[in-house]
Amino acid sequence: IKNIGSAGLARSKVYVIKVIEAILLMLICSIISFVIVILLGGLILEIKDMAYFRQLVGMCISRSSAIIFLWISQITLVMLLYLLIKNSGVISFTYILLLTMLGNVLALCGKHIDPIFIKMYEYLPNTIIKAIIKAEEISNGELVKCALIGITYTVILTGIGISVLKRKDL
Repeated sequence: IKNIGSAGLARSKVYVIKVIEAILLMLICSIISFVIVILLGGLILEIKDMAYFRQLVGMCISRSSAIIFLWISQITLVMLLYLLIKNSGVISFTYILLLTMLGNVLALCGKHIDPIFIKMYEYLPNTIIKAIIKAEEISNGELVKCALIGITYTVILTGIGISVLKRKDL
């Protein structure tokens, strides 16, 4: 970021460009991984019933399209952590701690402080991802819900990242 910032670009543009780069890299890696898993799965398992195989692929595509927006929001969270914390090991630990403990903290706060925290827990990206994985069918409403929540988190976390970068010494 130092080198790009010294080129005269605004810090907000630099941050948005870095977030977009990370999102595009994630999308490319996800698509490549998906195709490889489908092809290897078909070869290794020697799929004989093509209709069933198409149904499985369709189910995977619908779940992935629901979850992709939530993954994007998680990328913006990691980008924000990279701005706030210098050590990559601490960043990884913090991210894993947030993923595993935030839901428990919100549930505990909802039980003892105010039930609004339980509602907040229901809208965490990782909570929704777990629900999508367990669901038998993905409705269009759930797809829209995932997209809206993912976009909301992405916009908020990107906005916070931009404001942090504007105030940060490089």
